[in-house]
Amino acid sequence: MTELYAKCGATCSRCPAYKGNARSYEDQQRCSDGWHKYLGVRLHPDRCYCDGCQTPDEAQPTLVIGKYGCNIRKCAVRNGVGTCAHCSGYPCLAVRSQFSFDADSRARIAARLGEPVPE
Repeated sequence: MTELYAKCGATCSRCPAYKGNARSYEDQQRCSDGWHKYLGVRLHPDRCYCDGCQTPDEAQPTLVIGKYGCNIRKCAVRNGVGTCAHCSGYPCLAVRSQFSFDADSRARIAARLGEPVPE
């Protein structure tokens, strides 16, 4: 599969909810279980399907977070950039607040897993 990047820079093609990876209900269940284990987020497996936020609004994409739920996607569309990295305001507060991975977040994930999170 060709690498596809979300507006925020996440690699869609590596996401378990991306349409190329969530081909069966079992795939969606693994995604739901994995997000619960690693991120503490529980989504119903039916919600673990995403067309990718690069899909234009006109195509009515199915997005895990919802078409109107992601401030980063809305901002990138409004500013006409393919990804946040192409924006003159990068890294903005929206990106920094959503993707901070400090020692506290690393410790919370490690506690949930019962083992250290590798760098």
